[in-house]
Amino acid sequence: MQKTLKSFLGVTLLEIMLVLAIAAMIVVMSIRYYQSATTSQQANAVIETVQAITAAMDNLSQGSGGYGSVSQAQLTGVVGTTNMIVPGGGGGSYSLQGQSATSYSIQITGMTSGVCYTVAARIGPNMGSHFTAPASVSCGNAGPNNSVTYTYNSTL
Repeated sequence: MQKTLKSFLGVTLLEIMLVLAIAAMIVVMSIRYYQSATTSQQANAVIETVQAITAAMDNLSQGSGGYGSVSQAQLTGVVGTTNMIVPGGGGGSYSLQGQSATSYSIQITGMTSGVCYTVAARIGPNMGSHFTAPASVSCGNAGPNNSVTYTYNSTL
């Protein structure tokens, strides 16, 4: 009886290894989930800023008759300096380029690869008929050295 009782009190090496394997799987999955959620949140923030830039450009162009006379400083003044910084800590920004009376381009720089691919896939005609597919996409670079340039055309 005493020998049988001792065998029930101990934990085998196999049981310890099984518990550690399960704990390791939980840790790995939670890290992957966190990274995915962070990338998605940053991409959503970029898309929201693109929509804010679009609204600001439309408002600024009404007084001047077109996008051609709107400057980066005017855009930043309306959207806000902190909103013109790309999330993720890469020091990225949104820069206004190629303005004409009916269109303009925005270059988004300083994104991580995951955010860049997500933004490149979501910016374009899916956001509205005035957006064209990204004119320039440079994703997959090491660090936050990725960029997407999109064009907004009011005549489309």
